[in-house]
Amino acid sequence: MKKSSIIFLIIVISLSLFKGIALANDVTVSNVSITSHNDINQTANVQFNITWQNSWRNSINYDAAWVFIKYSTDGGSTWNHAKLQATGGMTTPSGNGIINPSNYSLGIGTALQIIVPTEPVSGYTGAFLQRATMALAL
Repeated sequence: MKKSSIIFLIIVISLSLFKGIALANDVTVSNVSITSHNDINQTANVQFNITWQNSWRNSINYDAAWVFIKYSTDGGSTWNHAKLQATGGMTTPSGNGIINPSNYSLGIGTALQIIVPTEPVSGYTGAFLQRATMALAL
């Protein structure tokens, strides 16, 4: 067999092994609302639904949705990242994030983990939502 044929075969086999886990798609955020806000503390509670098709997790890897909030104070001319407040929960193994902060709701449906990165410069600007248990994409 020629070297190029072997490389092609390895690529085809590799892609077929990951077929079930490479199909996460159709992320949809809906029913977004500000459930409370405090002008003095400059805080707000935001509630939303999120869905996506074919989410997956195995013992090594997983897909996740990056969720962030932007706001405007001038009618939409400029936009700013909201900083998330995250307290309680578990610290990520690397020490640069909080898993399932105690002031966040996991909602209902598929069991999720919420991970809020806490790096000094760019931390608290969003959260990763990922499956909490193992599952292959359908």
